[in-house]
Amino acid sequence: NIEYEPQNNQTQQSFFKIRITLLKSGDYEQLTFIDGDRELFEKNKRNITKIFPVTIDEDIVEEFPRYLRFEFKR
Repeated sequence: NIEYEPQNNQTQQSFFKIRITLLKSGDYEQLTFIDGDRELFEKNKRNITKIFPVTIDEDIVEEFPRYLRFEFKR
């Protein structure tokens, strides 16, 4: 779950972009902030990392490690 703080009735959209290095084991090696609201990223860093390890289908496991990019916005 991504936590967004109310912005005092502002209509400005909050977002952050990240890059994760996903390993064959399903764990991550590196979580990198790319762009957006760094404070929002820091607030949600633990929520993101606690989903690991993930299950990777055996049919695609040889394609890892991979960089995955995500954007979270409200």
